[in-house]
Amino acid sequence: MTTNSYLEYFLTLLGWVVNNGLWHMLIATGLFTLPLVVSRPHRSERPGPCTG
Repeated sequence: MTTNSYLEYFLTLLGWVVNNGLWHMLIATGLFTLPLVVSRPHRSERPGPCTG
């Protein structure tokens, strides 16, 4: 990845730091599993090929 100015370099590094901080917070709190837990009941309520 290349940057053409000091501003782009700074903003790229800032974006990486913010992204890493958010990801570590999601991992530490367990919130990364929230979409899996929320979508699970929706899948079980849909009629499937086995329901009559």
